[in-house]
Amino acid sequence: AAMPLTNAISRGLETRADNYSLDMTRDPATFIAMMRNVALTNNAYLGDGTPALWLRSHPTIGQRIANARAWAVAHGMKVPATVPAAGAAAPQSRAVPQ
Repeated sequence: AAMPLTNAISRGLETRADNYSLDMTRDPATFIAMMRNVALTNNAYLGDGTPALWLRSHPTIGQRIANARAWAVAHGMKVPATVPAAGAAAPQSRAVPQ
């Protein structure tokens, strides 16, 4: 019964950690690119919300990207795109060759 509450607290702490990272680096574009790479590497959900959010201990990648974009607006910075620009290099696979 405590899991939904614990997960909500964990998601809040993760968002605070993301904001701290943005405060320290002041680089939301790199943060967003890194989140996209994490999603692509892990086949993670890229949407803003998710079914059964209360089961998740971390915000979705989409929520983290939206938060970084909101952080940029709040700090008077250019809002980074959520997707790579046309012609941008695709993320490199980290798979180990066999």
